[in-house]
Amino acid sequence: MTNAAGFPLFASKPHFLDGDLQLQQSVEGLSPSTENHNTYVDFEPLTGVSMRVAKRLQLNTFVSNWGLPVFKDTALKDEIKLAGGMDDLVALFDCLEIESNWSGVEDAYVPYAWVDENYAYSDDDAEDIYSSVYGTKDFAKSAAIYGGAAAGTLLMCAAWSFFYRNKVRREYSDGFRPLTGD
Repeated sequence: MTNAAGFPLFASKPHFLDGDLQLQQSVEGLSPSTENHNTYVDFEPLTGVSMRVAKRLQLNTFVSNWGLPVFKDTALKDEIKLAGGMDDLVALFDCLEIESNWSGVEDAYVPYAWVDENYAYSDDDAEDIYSSVYGTKDFAKSAAIYGGAAAGTLLMCAAWSFFYRNKVRREYSDGFRPLTGD
């Protein structure tokens, strides 16, 4: 990414998750956790719909033995406060007034931003997908069971009818005649 950005730019998982331990130890305050910093996609197995997605990426720059400038122009900061409505700019000046000590840091990859793009179906949407996919599947399974039972019943009725008819024919052929009521 360095060629595209024009300065040393590198991508990693947030908090250098799954990275070299030396990367994590070179910056204070990192605490990588799989739950909060990993990328994943959860698919519904029958339809292939992505139910939960999280893409997490951290951007890092490479620093080598340098310090940050210290901003101490309190007059400008006071004028901005008087103007009002620029609290974010005042907070930026407050941040720039904090002295930083980069001494002892020879080479480090310093995170400066990370992105968390995620999506998850709501419980209602997930229930709708579940009922439409699995409800149809359950209906088909039930229809197969009941259809099989009905076909079995019809087959038994046909077999009974066939055997009964053959029995009556044999009795006719033996000379037996049923009473007709005349």
